[in-house]
Amino acid sequence: MTVDLAMIADGDIEVLNTIVAENDDFKISGYYFVPIADKPCQIGMFYNKKNGLFYFDKGFKLTSNPIEDPSQVPAEADTKESD
Repeated sequence: MTVDLAMIADGDIEVLNTIVAENDDFKISGYYFVPIADKPCQIGMFYNKKNGLFYFDKGFKLTSNPIEDPSQVPAEADTKESD
């Protein structure tokens, strides 16, 4: 049985790659691997170690791609310049 894994550099939280391995014991020096299972995960997402989920932002708020689902992006503050 194979498993999908997120590849993340040691000391970081950004997903550098996703791979298929024979089991979740797969190792490469300098990286740690997180089983993806049925969780959404893409290259460039961020892994929250506290809840085991992947997010599109480092603040762990965006759970879906903001380009495909802009409804979850907070409204921008008024951008008018003052004189």
